[in-house]
Amino acid sequence: MMQVAWFGQVDTQSGSLTPAGGVDQMVEILIHSSPVPEEDQPDLRTLAKACSYVKDDGEYNRLLREVSIALVRRKLRSLATVEQDVLQMIEALDDMDKTINLLEERLYEWSLLHRNDLDRTKDLTLSLTGQGPIDELATAITNLRRSRNMIEEAASSSISTISPNLS
Repeated sequence: MMQVAWFGQVDTQSGSLTPAGGVDQMVEILIHSSPVPEEDQPDLRTLAKACSYVKDDGEYNRLLREVSIALVRRKLRSLATVEQDVLQMIEALDDMDKTINLLEERLYEWSLLHRNDLDRTKDLTLSLTGQGPIDELATAITNLRRSRNMIEEAASSSISTISPNLS
């Protein structure tokens, strides 16, 4: 009798094994196989060792872990939708707004230690170039703003494809 296992097909009478190729094929077997009732389920670990597919429990566990992680990754990728991406982008935009505001406040306060004539504008980051460590913070804020704008454009584009009326 042929027994389908996640690692291949085993002829339980002769003990011969037709192994699945790699991890991807093992994942395919798991995705497309029907659940076996618990009372009919053989001990796959013992079966894998009996047909010399694995030499010991450690090797079986390592391979099973690798296949399980690949299966979970594949299922998670299949669950990712455009809507979920847009939600994550919106959350990231909110977080970036908070971060940029906090860092701009810190930059403004720090800049007052060195200059009294600064206005509280977005040009503050530009006016502080070349001034040592404070310049690093100004550059980081500028880069965050640029990244935020790119994410906002991507979110807007995605929203317009999902729901044009909302964009």
